[in-house]
Amino acid sequence: MKMEAPLRLAVLEADTPLPAIDTQYHGYHGVFKHLFERAASPAPLESVLSLSRHHVVDDVSTYPSLEDVDAILITGSKHSAFENDEWITTLVAFARQAALHPRVRVIGVCFGHQIVSRALGVDVQRSDAGWEVSVTETQLTKAGKALFPGRDSLVFSLPPFLFPLSLPFFSPPLAPDLPPSKSPALHSPFPYPHPYPHI
Repeated sequence: MKMEAPLRLAVLEADTPLPAIDTQYHGYHGVFKHLFERAASPAPLESVLSLSRHHVVDDVSTYPSLEDVDAILITGSKHSAFENDEWITTLVAFARQAALHPRVRVIGVCFGHQIVSRALGVDVQRSDAGWEVSVTETQLTKAGKALFPGRDSLVFSLPPFLFPLSLPFFSPPLAPDLPPSKSPALHSPFPYPHPYPHI
C-alpha cells in the first residue's frame, strides 16, 4: 500500500499572539501546530501534515513558492485587513495568487479570512455597528442548512469587526459588492446593513 505524502501547509503569521499564548506556543504557528497535533492523534502530525512558518508582517520576502505548498493558512491579527500597509497589500496579492492557483487551497482565520475575501474582490469594511466580540447564535438560511444538514442554527465565537470563517463558505459581514449569484448562508442578530455570510 502506497503512503500518501503529508499535506504541505504554509502558516502565514500575520501577528504575534498575546504574551501568555506566545510564551506557551511560540507564535501562531505553534498554536496551529498544537491544534493539528490533537486532530491527527494518535498518528504523528508529520505523517499527515508538513508545516512551514512565514512571519509576513516583518518580512515581505518570506512567502513560500506556491509550487512548494499544497495549502496556505493566514492567521488572525490585531491589524485591520482593509488597511493598505505594504505588508497587508503584499499579503492580499499573495492570497489572490494562491486562491486562483488550480491546486493550492487557502484557509483564512479571522483577519486571514478578511484578507482572502479582499483578495477575491470583496470590499472589506469596519462595521458601523461596532465590534462584535461574543458567542453569537446565527440562524441558517436554506443555503446554510444545505451546508450543515440537520441544523437550524450555529453558535460562533465572534472576534472584532468581521465574521471569522473562511471562504468559500462565508464572506465578511460588510461586503456590499458581493456577486448577486451568491446566497446568504446565515443571518446574525447583530445589526448589519444586510445578511453577512454568503456562499
